[in-house]
Amino acid sequence: MKRWLLDLVLAGLVVVLAVTDEAQHGHGRAAAIAVTGIVAVLTRRRYPVPSLLVISAGFTVTIVLRAPSQVLLFLIGLIMYEVTLRTTYRRPWLYGLACATVLFTVGMIADPKQWWSLNSLGLYAWTCGGGAVGEAVRNRRAYVAEMTERVRQAEQNREELARRRVMDERLRIARELHDVVAHHIAVI
Repeated sequence: MKRWLLDLVLAGLVVVLAVTDEAQHGHGRAAAIAVTGIVAVLTRRRYPVPSLLVISAGFTVTIVLRAPSQVLLFLIGLIMYEVTLRTTYRRPWLYGLACATVLFTVGMIADPKQWWSLNSLGLYAWTCGGGAVGEAVRNRRAYVAEMTERVRQAEQNREELARRRVMDERLRIARELHDVVAHHIAVI
């Protein structure tokens, strides 16, 4: 699937989820969430860390307003996946852990009754899970690239060995021919 088509599908999904969330809870913030989500989805490949910061800031605002947006939580996991794939951080899931901790802390300050439950730990699972999946994909891609390079080198070595054997065989034939000609000249 083309990247731009996938981005458009994800942007459409964000709009649908924002409207559905608005219909269920009626907080009057569907447009803001949809715009924030669309901007983050469309810029996540080129600017993954700023996209994560924008979504985290938007989610923080919804936490402070005591109505956390599930759409923005979904996007945090998705963009954490992109951060892992598109950056050179050595341990990107640590950034996901830091992001989740900041959001959880804001939630505990804003509304301790709602956030002091096992359900709020799903924030850690979703954020760090996105980073872990991204790291697994990145490691898999690196493994495939390494195996492809090894196969290419093995093929190159095989061709070089075949050329060397051909040259050795030609040299052996030339020596035998030289010996035969030298023997016949000696006999003459």
